[in-house]
Amino acid sequence: MKQYNINLDMLGDIPEQYNNLFQSQVQFLSNLVGNKPELVETMKERVDNTMLILCSRGENGRVVRPSLYNGKMYKFEMGNAGACVANTVQMQHEDGWKFMTGVNIRGGAYDINNPSTYRSTLPHEFFHALSKNISSTFDSNGICYTKSGFKITKYDRQDNEIENKGSDGLTEGVTEMLANMFNNTIQNPAYSFPTFIARILHCAKHKGPSLLEAYVSKDEKTVETFFENFGKFQNIIPADTLASITTSENAWFDENNFKTIEACLQYTINSLNTVPELQAFYDSVKQFTINIACRQRQSMGQKVHDMLVPKLNARKQAILAIEEASM
Repeated sequence: MKQYNINLDMLGDIPEQYNNLFQSQVQFLSNLVGNKPELVETMKERVDNTMLILCSRGENGRVVRPSLYNGKMYKFEMGNAGACVANTVQMQHEDGWKFMTGVNIRGGAYDINNPSTYRSTLPHEFFHALSKNISSTFDSNGICYTKSGFKITKYDRQDNEIENKGSDGLTEGVTEMLANMFNNTIQNPAYSFPTFIARILHCAKHKGPSLLEAYVSKDEKTVETFFENFGKFQNIIPADTLASITTSENAWFDENNFKTIEACLQYTINSLNTVPELQAFYDSVKQFTINIACRQRQSMGQKVHDMLVPKLNARKQAILAIEEASM
């Protein structure tokens, strides 16, 4: 991976510290998706098409990031984040689009010799890069799409957006879940509600694309199948409701979102087929509820716990009945 400045002049290889971090993340996510060759190859292709950009202040004094769109340079305000990810280079070809993903770092945000300055936030952005498609091909109707995790946006040949589907919330939740797992932390403050949802769904063992397979896959149909399966293996909410979850911290105070939690618990519990699997899932969710109670209110963690236990007990009795009948 190469490093660039705000004008996209190449500065050379990225620092060894960042390279080691990113390669560790690739291996970590590869292991989680079962080292499936097509998914591992997809991630490697995305790494090869990712650039590290050292952003600086523009003419207005604010930090900006670059975007090279069909050969024309644009500058966009970056905000206060230490880093962010974007399609930095976008070039249209006769058959579609090609992209270079930019991991944009705000000048002075990190000290490469002090991992504590970047380890908590930079992995989140690089996991985003591992989930972003680097090309898009027009179909027979002149439509192509971009995919970033669970977010899919379709465009025509004039680059007009014609459909926006999928989930920003679930994409952020899975990305933050991966960063927390990679850093061996239970829950950072960011995106706590969708991250909690992602952790529940990550424990599911249904056949078909898993949460992470859909997140990494380059094919929009894998995402569609994941949501279809979610609708099939629980009957509490429509799949579209899962796709519309929010990243707002106020999500915990919305009664409707507890229906989403209940649906995700049912979806995952229905996929578990042994008592040890049920116990492991209980132990995991118990960790999350304790953390939620610390960050929000005790009653919220208790409410999740009270939804979880009856569903686990019912599934346990069903499993034991099947085992007894087979003896």
